[in-house]
Amino acid sequence: MFSYNLIRVDFRKINNLMILYFWKVMEEILTEKDLMKEGQCWGEWTFSIPDDKINEKIASLPRSEQEGNCSTWANLFSLIQTKSDFDDSPSASSEIHHTMEESQVPDTEAELGKSIVTSSMEELSVSLVELCKQLGPKLRVGAAEVKDEMMMLAGDLKKLKSESVTLLMENTWPQLHSDSCRLCFCIPFCASSELCGILCRRILLPWMSESLPSRLEQLSEILSPEGETVCVTLVAPLLQLEDSPLVHDLLNLEDFMSSMSPKHWTVLLREFLSGLGDLDKWQVSALATIVQHAEPTCDILFTLVQLMSATGSTFAQSREFGALLVAVANHLKADSVSLVPQLKLIVNNYKGSLKFKALKVLADVS
Repeated sequence: MFSYNLIRVDFRKINNLMILYFWKVMEEILTEKDLMKEGQCWGEWTFSIPDDKINEKIASLPRSEQEGNCSTWANLFSLIQTKSDFDDSPSASSEIHHTMEESQVPDTEAELGKSIVTSSMEELSVSLVELCKQLGPKLRVGAAEVKDEMMMLAGDLKKLKSESVTLLMENTWPQLHSDSCRLCFCIPFCASSELCGILCRRILLPWMSESLPSRLEQLSEILSPEGETVCVTLVAPLLQLEDSPLVHDLLNLEDFMSSMSPKHWTVLLREFLSGLGDLDKWQVSALATIVQHAEPTCDILFTLVQLMSATGSTFAQSREFGALLVAVANHLKADSVSLVPQLKLIVNNYKGSLKFKALKVLADVS
């Protein structure tokens, strides 16, 4: 039998923690003495039954079996958030004293907290998987209703630290085996740029670098609230992979960007150019497609013209390079007319089938 003291801790948070998950069981496991003394939160807790009995009672706790709503998620998240708040308390780690009677007690506060949070994150993952399995198949016919229900989780997700969000994602994603469930999973993570960035980097980028979901346009619609983040952290990195499905078939790129505005295409263009060294043949078509849909500013057009000037001789007979010339020429306006002479020089040295179309566009501009 052993006991230990907790000094100057917030017993309201401990009380909330136990009420949320195992209050009735803890009443049988612990006895409390002098909980309040002279207005201060002092307490002495004594384990009154053996460890194996404690484990038995925790294992016997009932789990919610409600379906079609987020109640299980909400209860479990409350447990995690309460414990997280408790862990962040300055007194939680510095004012713990131990009294050993039979054996040395491990770092009770840290280890108990870590165990509870880790266990509860696994429970959250199970709850999220079940929710996606229930709602995913409804995406085709009741997308708005599914989105509303899944977005109820967003407020809770925003409260988690990025490490916890990553852990939740990585625990949950492998258990989702259909595109419907995976699309459903993505919905609440598009509630902020931070959550969406983690989703893109840790989940969607590895997935889409190998294969694409069957419903690209619906994924685009789900991700569109954080379009800029998606372009920077997902689409641009995919377009820098030669074996990416978006590069192999640019219709996939257009489908994926179908819910994005010209502003988002422009963000993608700027990000794509920032990651370019030398322009490779397989990148020319992707660049031409992006330029066609974007609204490039004068500084982006200048960068494009310098890039084409440096690589024009390499792609002198490439139809894809001709399409890029035409796309850039179509965006020249009064504020960028100074680029016309240099672009004309590039077009004159170009030998491909789109040469005369590019020259005609430039003639109309000047």
